[in-house]
Amino acid sequence: MPHILSGARNYLMSIRRRLASFNDRWSLDFFTPLDMAIAGFSYIGTEDSVKCDQCNQIILNWQRSDNPLQKHIGLSPNCPFINRVVFTFDGRLKTFHNWPVHFLRPDDIAEAGFYYLGHEDHVKCVQCYKIFVNWQQSDNPLQEHILRSPDCSFIKKFLLTVSGRVKTFDNWPVNFIRPGNTAEAGLYYLGTEDRVKCIECKREIFGWTEGINPLQEHILRSPNCSFIKQILLTVSGRLKTFDNWPVNFVRPDELVKAGFYYTGIRHQVKCFKCLVYIDTWQRGVVPTTEHMRYSPLCSYVRGNREIFDVCGSFSADDISNNIETKKIVDLLDSEGIVVKLNHVTNKYGNMSSIHARLGTFTGCVRTFKQDINTLCEAGFFYNGNGQTDLLTCFFCNIRLNKWEDADEPWIEHVKKSKSCAYVILNKGKHFVDQVLGVDNHSIECNQLELFNIIAKRDSTYIPGTTMKILTSKKQICKLHFPKPLIGKNQQYFSQTLNTNSVPDCMECKICFKEEIKVIFVPCGHAIACIECALTITECAICRHPFSKLIRIYLSMDKKNYEDHQLQLCSSKMPSSNQLNPMLCKTCCNEDMSAVFLPCKHVYNCVKCAEKMDECPICAENVFAFIHFFL
Repeated sequence: MPHILSGARNYLMSIRRRLASFNDRWSLDFFTPLDMAIAGFSYIGTEDSVKCDQCNQIILNWQRSDNPLQKHIGLSPNCPFINRVVFTFDGRLKTFHNWPVHFLRPDDIAEAGFYYLGHEDHVKCVQCYKIFVNWQQSDNPLQEHILRSPDCSFIKKFLLTVSGRVKTFDNWPVNFIRPGNTAEAGLYYLGTEDRVKCIECKREIFGWTEGINPLQEHILRSPNCSFIKQILLTVSGRLKTFDNWPVNFVRPDELVKAGFYYTGIRHQVKCFKCLVYIDTWQRGVVPTTEHMRYSPLCSYVRGNREIFDVCGSFSADDISNNIETKKIVDLLDSEGIVVKLNHVTNKYGNMSSIHARLGTFTGCVRTFKQDINTLCEAGFFYNGNGQTDLLTCFFCNIRLNKWEDADEPWIEHVKKSKSCAYVILNKGKHFVDQVLGVDNHSIECNQLELFNIIAKRDSTYIPGTTMKILTSKKQICKLHFPKPLIGKNQQYFSQTLNTNSVPDCMECKICFKEEIKVIFVPCGHAIACIECALTITECAICRHPFSKLIRIYLSMDKKNYEDHQLQLCSSKMPSSNQLNPMLCKTCCNEDMSAVFLPCKHVYNCVKCAEKMDECPICAENVFAFIHFFL
């Protein structure tokens, strides 16, 4: 406050000093000395000549139609005095003395950071100095400023406030989402269609439908946005995600105090700190207790121990359980059950389909001893000049040349790029290990450790996901490994149906050609083939970003498949649950929703999977299974 008062006092003193220079010789009756002093001028004593003591500009021969401030701006636009005046809203507003555009209000233009240059409809920004002309009746000055100068410091500062962002929604076409809610979510309107943009992460969001919560959508699309992280740090911010919370016996205020926000998916909440998901709620459950149970090492829970301690302090067992849970995640990754992706390096996404890769060989005159189809199936496309044998993997970008006649494409791919997700998803981690000569004993030890940790508990959420890993076994002593896979077809794992006869419900929901082959992690949805999954970064159902995949092999019994084909060909054959390919092959009541480990076959619903000791397809032992969503 003292600083503001001091500035105002200096401003008045400078006006008074300039005003004192005007004596009886000032003869203009249409401009008073005060008008001139406010515009930054002092009288120099001859006729109507005035001078700015900051830029030294002298102006004379004034006309009645002139505006002293506009004339000062026009003749000396970089004057320090002018820059200070137009930096304020009131100062900019004073420049619109004879503004000719009746359909745009001067206060709206001044609020958008512009001042009038006194010529036609030309206005200029006080900070980016861009000049805007040729205004149309449908224009919104603020939206135009954002569109044409998005990096302007005035715009950036203006959009930092909720009230500033709300002003961008002047012609917002979506009547079922309030501009205030969207602005509070850190978004401003771009002025075209229903597109909004975040002030921090710059993510554009569009395609709004009724029932969407802007904050939830922002979290879903850009979970690492710094604005979102800041919002979720506060209880009030997390509470705003619960406006459509469906569980009436668990109160949102209790959930947010426990560190959770609502993801908008089913009954699922997530901790803003440790990122643990919880989506199963029973009456009488205390959110803070559940948080401690699922994530006892969460720093938010531990930091609020005194507030949340409703059932005793953290025990050694709690900490041990959390360490074991992390160990499960590490082993799932290292054993290739969950496959990590790296979308950043995938610059050849247009080569994801085998047809696109085959097309690159049309310009190659060099003869390959390897079958071209096999090379393309192994992920390679031709990247040479027509004479060389240079091939590149569309996903991991590895480049291979100098092919020997005996080279096998998949094996060479593994030798040069052992962590390529495309290879692991298609051939399996066991194939990769055999190519690299990894000792079966070390693999068995890792898998025994994994399945024995899982066997200690009835179920475990995979941290950061909506997916549970379950088992009915209590102890596992020995694992059975499949026969060597190199040079042979993978028995039981090559169940892909003829692409012309894949049931619609089993088709990839992106290309509608190939069979569904992967689960997205963390959301747990299975909707895509491998090639399509490697070209997108968000689940097409829930729009949650994913960074890992789990390979699966959907089951269709031979008789069930033949009956399904008969049903498609005959209008007389009655429909039946037993002919639905997606139903559990045991109970025929629930959808298949369990992937067996280690074989990764999908045959049962969760309830029936709990009773399975061996896979009905390949007869391998089932040590655990993961719950997912078809």
